[in-house]
Amino acid sequence: MQKTTGIGTFLTPLVRKTISLISVGRISGSPLTISVPILGALSLGQPLTLEDTLSLGVIGLCAHLFGFSVNDIIDYPVDRTVPYRKSHPLVTQRISIKEAWIFAIMQLPIAIGTYLIALDVSVIGVLLMLASIITSRCKTLVLEP
Repeated sequence: MQKTTGIGTFLTPLVRKTISLISVGRISGSPLTISVPILGALSLGQPLTLEDTLSLGVIGLCAHLFGFSVNDIIDYPVDRTVPYRKSHPLVTQRISIKEAWIFAIMQLPIAIGTYLIALDVSVIGVLLMLASIITSRCKTLVLEP
């Protein structure tokens, strides 16, 4: 039997890892979260360009992936004991806690970078975005010990 080498050997683990990270980020529920910044901007009564809409969608997606990933990391000790979570990527160790943290933290510069590059930048907007991230995580740490 001949050993397989080449791009297929590299892609298969990469695809599995990507699918596991997406699972931790619970991307299936992201359309609602993606719509929040878009609907918030539309509520101001100003028309949005396609670039604005896509940028706000990226920010919403990053917020979603960050929030659910951090939630799963925090819940990991409990998830290990819950039968319905036994196939979860963190519980099965398809991804490590460290990889989940890296994935979650990667969302922050993507969201902030998108805001700074694609949208009208204001210091207050960046501070509000950071405050939202910090308070949402503090709430999770305090209310879900």
